Amino acid sequence: MVPVTRVDLLVPVAALLVACGGAGGGKSRTQADFPPRPRNCPVEVLESSPTVPTQNIGTAVARCTADIDDAACMRQLQDEVCALGGDVVWGVSMPPKVVEGGKQLSGRAAKRRPAK
Repeated sequence: MVPVTRVDLLVPVAALLVACGGAGGGKSRTQADFPPRPRNCPVEVLESSPTVPTQNIGTAVARCTADIDDAACMRQLQDEVCALGGDVVWGVSMPPKVVEGGKQLSGRAAKRRPAK
């Protein structure tokens, strides 16, 4: 029996990583499907899931210093949603969580689907 060395194990792993890394190409789904919107764009904030058809984009998070008021922290969250290309953020609970001496708001960024 031939002993297996580290090199014998690393070569296939390295080949797989190179193959997978080169296969993606192009833009990510978020960049292609949801172009960024300008700061201060209108964003609907929902505590629970949307009642209209939406497409989820991803998580939006605002980390604010303790001296920022809750409304300004909420606007920061909305601006994060704008940057992700969304117009809705849901699953947001107020007041913001206290995290590491600051505040944090988060929710799911989404984009309304056009009516059919």
